[in-house]
Formats: sequence, structure tokens, C-alpha cells
Amino acid sequence: MSRHRPLGPGDELLISRLEDLATSLDDLGGRLRRLVARGVRLRFEDGLGPLSDLETQALTQGILMAADFQAQVTAQRLKAEVVGARDAGLFPTGRPRVLYPQQVAELRAAGLGATAIARRLGVARSSIYRKLREIEAPETRRLKPYAASPNCSDASRA
Repeated sequence: MSRHRPLGPGDELLISRLEDLATSLDDLGGRLRRLVARGVRLRFEDGLGPLSDLETQALTQGILMAADFQAQVTAQRLKAEVVGARDAGLFPTGRPRVLYPQQVAELRAAGLGATAIARRLGVARSSIYRKLREIEAPETRRLKPYAASPNCSDASRA
């Protein structure tokens, strides 16, 4: 197995077929950018023979422009699809930020269990259990006892 050193400044890469270099236009643009950034000289060869430096530079710029255009079109299309899916209610926007006690109490009064309430509201079951404890017995909630530490004085506990 032979080991090849990475291409660097002053090296030349002869490209006879673009499909051998990358699988998509976006991938090709990324590879060409990395090679050019490392100072690698690109040489394209068409059916008639090697291209001149000016032709190679023009071809590289054309490929990079086409890759950028394709990436922008794809991003815009994806954004439009996501917005449309959200508007249609198909793409969730996340869990509710606030869990209202009255919602949980109403669902509990309707006979639903914690798991069913959690599914309906789109939250974790543990959140429902915590809210049910607050609703059903708020006076029994205890504050965490203060942990006495040998490094604390009694004055700092007050």
C-alpha cells in the first residue's frame, strides 16, 4: 500500500473527468475550493488535450459559481418547504415553553393519566408528575432542608 502526501502549494492536479473528483456539484465546488486554498494548481484535460491556465481558471470559476447557485436554490427551496409544512401543522415547532396548571388539572379531571396528558401536551411525563404534585397538594410541598456544613457559621444560615 503506497502512501501519498497531501497536495500542497506548487503541486499540480490533472483532472481528466470531473465525475471522478466528486459525486455532486456541491461536493465538487467544495473540493475545488479546498484545493485552490492550499495552493494546488489545477489542470483540466478535455477530449482535445490539456487546457491552458486561463481556460482552467475560467472553468474552475464557472464550476464554483454553479455550485454556489445550486446551494442557494436548494437552501431557498428547503426553507420554503419547512415554512409550508409548519403552516400546515406538519412540522412541529417544539414543545410548549410553559405548562399551565389549569390545562393539566382539566385533563386530569377528565380522567386522563399522566402519560396521556404528557402525550397530549407534548411534554415529558416527569413534567406532568411534577405539575400534578403542585396542583393536588400545594401545601405539602417542602422546601429542601438546608445542608449544614462544617465550613458554614450559624450567622451565614440566617
